Amino acid sequence: MTSICGLIRTMKAIIEIELGNSAFGSNDAERLFEMRNVIERLMDNADRIMAADVGDFTTAQDGNGNTVARMDIVEGKLPPYHKQN
Repeated sequence: MTSICGLIRTMKAIIEIELGNSAFGSNDAERLFEMRNVIERLMDNADRIMAADVGDFTTAQDGNGNTVARMDIVEGKLPPYHKQN
Protein backbone atom coordinates (compact mmCIF):
# COMPACT_ATOMS: atom_id res chain seq x y z
CA MET A 1 0.00 0.00 0.00
CA THR A 2 1.11 3.52 -0.66
CA SER A 3 -0.34 6.81 0.46
CA ILE A 4 -1.07 9.54 -2.07
CA CYS A 5 -2.33 12.83 -0.60
CA GLY A 6 -3.59 10.93 2.44
CA LEU A 7 -5.46 8.32 0.37
CA ILE A 8 -4.47 4.68 0.67
CA ARG A 9 -3.63 3.07 -2.67
CA THR A 10 -3.57 -0.71 -2.68
CA MET A 11 -1.26 -2.45 -5.15
CA LYS A 12 -0.08 -5.96 -5.85
CA ALA A 13 2.59 -7.62 -7.97
CA ILE A 14 1.57 -10.31 -10.42
CA ILE A 15 4.46 -12.59 -11.36
CA GLU A 16 4.29 -15.15 -14.15
CA ILE A 17 7.10 -17.56 -15.02
CA GLU A 18 7.05 -19.98 -17.95
CA LEU A 19 8.68 -23.25 -16.85
CA GLY A 20 8.50 -25.22 -20.08
CA ASN A 21 12.02 -25.07 -21.49
CA SER A 22 15.30 -26.88 -20.94
CA ALA A 23 16.73 -24.30 -18.51
CA PHE A 24 14.30 -25.60 -15.88
CA GLY A 25 15.77 -29.09 -16.02
CA SER A 26 14.11 -32.45 -15.80
CA ASN A 27 13.49 -32.81 -12.06
CA ASP A 28 12.12 -30.83 -9.14
CA ALA A 29 15.52 -29.77 -7.77
CA GLU A 30 16.68 -28.36 -11.12
CA ARG A 31 13.32 -26.63 -11.67
CA LEU A 32 13.39 -25.00 -8.23
CA PHE A 33 17.01 -23.92 -8.68
CA GLU A 34 16.23 -22.16 -11.97
CA MET A 35 12.99 -20.67 -10.61
CA ARG A 36 14.98 -19.11 -7.76
CA ASN A 37 17.54 -17.69 -10.20
CA VAL A 38 14.80 -16.22 -12.42
CA ILE A 39 12.99 -14.67 -9.44
CA GLU A 40 16.26 -13.11 -8.22
CA ARG A 41 16.89 -11.66 -11.70
CA LEU A 42 13.32 -10.37 -11.81
CA MET A 43 13.72 -8.56 -8.48
CA ASP A 44 17.17 -7.22 -9.45
CA ASN A 45 15.67 -5.83 -12.67
CA ALA A 46 12.70 -4.31 -10.79
CA ASP A 47 15.09 -2.66 -8.33
CA ARG A 48 17.34 -1.35 -11.10
CA ILE A 49 14.49 0.31 -13.03
CA MET A 50 12.43 1.21 -9.92
CA ALA A 51 9.39 -0.82 -11.00
CA ALA A 52 7.23 -0.14 -7.96
CA ASP A 53 4.10 1.74 -9.08
CA VAL A 54 0.89 0.79 -10.83
CA GLY A 55 1.59 0.23 -14.52
CA ASP A 56 5.26 -0.61 -14.03
CA PHE A 57 6.59 -3.98 -15.14
CA THR A 58 9.83 -5.84 -15.58
CA THR A 59 10.97 -9.09 -17.19
CA ALA A 60 13.72 -11.65 -16.56
CA GLN A 61 15.56 -14.31 -18.51
CA ASP A 62 16.43 -17.89 -17.68
CA GLY A 63 19.97 -19.27 -17.71
CA ASN A 64 19.70 -19.85 -21.47
CA GLY A 65 18.82 -16.20 -22.16
CA ASN A 66 15.13 -16.75 -22.92
CA THR A 67 12.67 -14.21 -21.50
CA VAL A 68 10.51 -16.39 -19.25
CA ALA A 69 9.24 -14.12 -16.47
CA ARG A 70 7.26 -10.92 -16.10
CA MET A 71 6.15 -8.95 -13.07
CA ASP A 72 3.37 -6.35 -13.37
CA ILE A 73 2.42 -3.87 -10.64
CA VAL A 74 -1.36 -3.44 -10.66
CA GLU A 75 -4.04 -1.92 -8.48
CA GLY A 76 -5.47 -4.44 -6.11
CA LYS A 77 -7.95 -4.97 -3.35
CA LEU A 78 -6.97 -5.81 0.19
CA PRO A 79 -7.14 -9.57 0.71
CA PRO A 80 -9.73 -10.79 3.22
CA TYR A 81 -6.99 -11.85 5.66
CA HIS A 82 -5.43 -8.36 5.77
CA LYS A 83 -5.89 -6.31 8.95
CA GLN A 84 -4.74 -2.72 9.20
CA ASN A 85 -3.05 -1.62 12.41
